[in-house]
Amino acid sequence: MKRVEMGPAMIVRIAGRVLTWCPEVPPIDLNQFPKSKKFNKEPYSLVEKTRRRFLKWQKLVYSQRSNPKWFITLVYPKSLLPDLSPRRMKSDLDTLGKRIRYKYPDSWFMYVFEWKEVAGFHCHLLGKTGKRKPHLKKFIGKWWKKIVRSPSKNLYDIKKYSFGRNDDTHRAYLTSPIKKYYHGIVAATFGSHYSFGVINGKNLPKNIYKTKIIDQHNFEKVRGYLIKEMLKQWEATEGHNKYHFSQIKKSLFGVHILAPDHDELLELLNAVGSP
Repeated sequence: MKRVEMGPAMIVRIAGRVLTWCPEVPPIDLNQFPKSKKFNKEPYSLVEKTRRRFLKWQKLVYSQRSNPKWFITLVYPKSLLPDLSPRRMKSDLDTLGKRIRYKYPDSWFMYVFEWKEVAGFHCHLLGKTGKRKPHLKKFIGKWWKKIVRSPSKNLYDIKKYSFGRNDDTHRAYLTSPIKKYYHGIVAATFGSHYSFGVINGKNLPKNIYKTKIIDQHNFEKVRGYLIKEMLKQWEATEGHNKYHFSQIKKSLFGVHILAPDHDELLELLNAVGSP
């Protein structure tokens, strides 16, 4: 089998605050390679599955063109927690999703299931109701209590989406490093079931990718910017991600969630990249 040589340039794409990079591969004829009759796919370890799913969740949350207006938390009665299953939780959310789509046809909501010691399994939603905005708090509470068959008032919490000084408060909360640990517990429980997604995804205003092609020499300047940004994040959060830091320093493929203010990087890409 012929070895495919990587092109000399790198392709950098930005959508919202999600930056990805990969080598520019010259066009090749796939028919020159023999077709394999067997494909042995090794199952991912739980750690790798958690890393991949958490990264996809981060990309979903940070690649949107429109900011959410609502932050919703849905919990289960403690009496149901011992017998909760992924199938039950997904079914309950599907039921809620149908009612949201009917009442608010222009809405969109991103959702993620989480686990914590006190609350057990619960669900967060970020999104907008669209043009029709009547009584969201009233309807969500009424629908959820009926779905879980409990009259308790402590099963839901609905807040206006919050923007902090340096970041989107609720978006940062759902993608913080500690959440990756809880995401691993969810991944272990859900197995092949996805623990996040979108309600009424057709209305989700995704960002258009901005693409730049950069030679290897100038791409090292981009790496330098990302390394500097990561070091600032470590100082701010007193945490670090050795795997991601190593990826930024030397990997040919990668994904990075940019800081809210990344005008310096955009100027750099415009200066050294070609469209």
